[in-house]
Amino acid sequence: MFMRPAHNVYDSPRSVALNGFYMRMLEQLGDGEVPPAWYGRYAWMATVRAAACFGAGMNEEGYHMLDVAFEYCEKSRVHTGGDLLDTGNPHVTGGAKYVFARGMIELPDGTREPIAENDYWMRFNEHNLTYAITTPNGWAWFDLVRNEDRFKQYVDRGWAMIKKYN
Repeated sequence: MFMRPAHNVYDSPRSVALNGFYMRMLEQLGDGEVPPAWYGRYAWMATVRAAACFGAGMNEEGYHMLDVAFEYCEKSRVHTGGDLLDTGNPHVTGGAKYVFARGMIELPDGTREPIAENDYWMRFNEHNLTYAITTPNGWAWFDLVRNEDRFKQYVDRGWAMIKKYN
């Protein structure tokens, strides 16, 4: 596949398309449902796609993506550190399980391998999401809707979710 993912930072339509593609890939790992190992990563992609949608003037889709991000952050809260999570189709993932919040995968033979650079994205949660929609630096596409009452409700939802789980 030919792409340069880092080069979509200033191209919101490309970011919408690319993150939508990545999200569909994760859905396919679970035959249409995102496998539990990918909940955090999926929430991250939905957050990025939400911002890009706002940047592309696709506000309704942007708000929908924020709903998806919150949904998958919520879904991931049932997992605790060390839980073995299904990564999806074993023909694609090799039957590996994600060791939640430990920076590792467990192979079918019980061997564990580090995935440290990806672990942050696998554990994307309400703190990360709320930071993304409230920070004054970066995430500039959210600035396009930041003053809308509807967007402010998502900010309130983020703070409420942090309070609920912490």
